[in-house]
Amino acid sequence: MLIYSKTDAPPTQGCKVVICDDHPQMRGGLRNVLVDLLRCDVIGEVASGEKALELMERDCPDMIVLDLQLAGRLTGQQVLHEIHARHLPVKAFVHTAFLNREQFEEWVNSPDGPDGVDEKGTGDLELAIGFTQVLLTSDKYVPLRLIKKFGSHLRGEALDRLTPKELQVLKLALRPELTTQEIAKQLSYSASTVRSYLTMIYAKLGLEQHTRAGLVAFYYGHQDEHHLPT
Repeated sequence: MLIYSKTDAPPTQGCKVVICDDHPQMRGGLRNVLVDLLRCDVIGEVASGEKALELMERDCPDMIVLDLQLAGRLTGQQVLHEIHARHLPVKAFVHTAFLNREQFEEWVNSPDGPDGVDEKGTGDLELAIGFTQVLLTSDKYVPLRLIKKFGSHLRGEALDRLTPKELQVLKLALRPELTTQEIAKQLSYSASTVRSYLTMIYAKLGLEQHTRAGLVAFYYGHQDEHHLPT
């Protein structure tokens, strides 16, 4: 759980963040989470995609928190596309009330999707956890709540292709809060060994895009949480 005392320095302290949302109250709430809980530096708050891109090109933030419905000409989806097209070294966390199944499945299976995604209305602590994972790791952040709501359907027979060791890695890889290094530590493997197992799992399950978020959505679209492999 992400709780720091007033004397602790959270690992996100000093990370530079831009907030892009056309609602001032929402920007204020996001700023409170980023500044009060994570001690990030919010270097810009804007309502339009055009202003967001201008800020990102000029100030090189670590992350942008991005709504999909914005003021101005560009949508959040178009801003996300521009981040990748311009090769901006900025992580994108989509925070929106307008998420649908098709969009979700496309994002979690694509390396060009956002680095994190969550719906508006999420509690401050859960948002802080998501922001922290995106800022500090290379893993995408997708809460299980969204995976169960939007996840794609898994062909049940696909799991039969996995070896016992692959199933062991899969069980931990299905927990979005665990990094690759943490999975390796629990299994007494090296991180490179875990990545090799994940590559085999992606191939055997027929996943075109090799992302853990896509793996989790693929699995939970069909299975209940208590049916995790043993």
